Amino acid sequence: MNKIVIFVKAPVPGQVKTRLCPPLSNREAAALYKALAKDALSAARSVPLTQVDVAYDPWPPHIEPVWMSDDRPDFFPQQGSDLGERLSHAAQHAFSSGASKVVIIGSDSPRLSADHLTHAFELLDRHDIVLGPAHDGGYYLIGLCRPVPEVFENIPWSTPRVFEETLSRLRFLNLEPGLLNKLGDIDTAEDLKRLLDFARHHNGGLIHTRPILEALGKGSLKLWGAPIALLLAVFLAAQAIFALTPLGRTLSIDSFSGATEPDGLPKNWKPLVFKKIPRRTAYSLVEENGDYFVMAQSSFSASAILKEVQASPKDYPMLRWRWKIERVLEKADARKKSGDDYAARIYVAFRYDPKNASAWQRAKYGVAKSLYGHYPPHAALNYIWDNKLPIGAAVDNPYTNRTKMIAVESGPENVGKWRTEERNIYDDYKRLFGEDPPDIAFIALMTDTDNTGETASAYFDDISLAAPDNAHEKQKEIP
Repeated sequence: MNKIVIFVKAPVPGQVKTRLCPPLSNREAAALYKALAKDALSAARSVPLTQVDVAYDPWPPHIEPVWMSDDRPDFFPQQGSDLGERLSHAAQHAFSSGASKVVIIGSDSPRLSADHLTHAFELLDRHDIVLGPAHDGGYYLIGLCRPVPEVFENIPWSTPRVFEETLSRLRFLNLEPGLLNKLGDIDTAEDLKRLLDFARHHNGGLIHTRPILEALGKGSLKLWGAPIALLLAVFLAAQAIFALTPLGRTLSIDSFSGATEPDGLPKNWKPLVFKKIPRRTAYSLVEENGDYFVMAQSSFSASAILKEVQASPKDYPMLRWRWKIERVLEKADARKKSGDDYAARIYVAFRYDPKNASAWQRAKYGVAKSLYGHYPPHAALNYIWDNKLPIGAAVDNPYTNRTKMIAVESGPENVGKWRTEERNIYDDYKRLFGEDPPDIAFIALMTDTDNTGETASAYFDDISLAAPDNAHEKQKEIP
């Protein structure tokens, strides 16, 4: 019995095909990935006398690949700490179920056809192993006649050396590989351009992917029409397509998927703690009706979580997010150190640049770097849910005038409701600091009650930076 195993991930926005964002949004990239995986399944099922299994990434939990087909495929979870262990386990699983030949493929090579798969099985009649090299230096297919776990050991996965290192390993093991034609994956904007060109000039195949491309083309980017070649060329040359079109103008900070770090924080977020404050706010991911968001719980405590960001406020001036609180803080006062607590705040920190600093600033920041190993932020904007400040009011933080507190929500009127917010950080910074803002260093989420001794709970979701709908001339300049 011949068997094809397809490796897939759950099509969760922000977790798949992230290198396509921009020019695509997280949701568009996830929809494209889902369509590519379905086309891979269709190609595999077109190979005669072959059984098809799906090996799915078990994260997020409880999301099995039933989305791939109306008639549920046979599937099993991937196992192992890296790709090599997962491939080895999948091969062993297939052989232990009675397969005599096993071909393992990914789910994002749209030009992989039933003919390629059939040829791979034919090559296994004459070779120990079959490889399908990819343009990025990896491989899109591996075929085996028996379990050979050594093939997957000590390979530098996710690097351009995967294919060459695998060939070296095969030579060391005295195994003769059969090679298929080189094909491409869809990982970057350049790959997307090639896919669009291929789809425009070939009417067959891409049963599920083609409608997604057509749907994307209904937007102002017109992916399906001639402008895509020019726009993608601009992106590849200047990495700026997202500043030109609605499809790619948003830079998602996080919409949260359920993926976490080992310490339980959302994936790619870090703790920000204060040595003199022993009690820390608890941050966790919460799921409600399939939507994940961050929950912050503070009781006489203070800490934050941050995500490093490399973006210019000139290109991405619009900060957008949604949040909710369970109560306002009665004792808080944004003008006093004793009241410097907030039920919720979004903290935007701006990068310190020694080239634009005075001699005194360079000395001060140099001392800080020697103590902490890195430069502290040059300045910060805090968008707060306050208890008494009028909405839109801005005050200096009571500890430093390099941090400005801006009331976006105030009072109990909207407690318990999700509120969607938008602020122009470029305009806010220039208005409050009297200068153009430097690049963003990080964005942090924070709920703190260490000064007032109260308790508070807050929720955060869908954080992004975007170009404005009606771009200000200064914000359109490319530095």
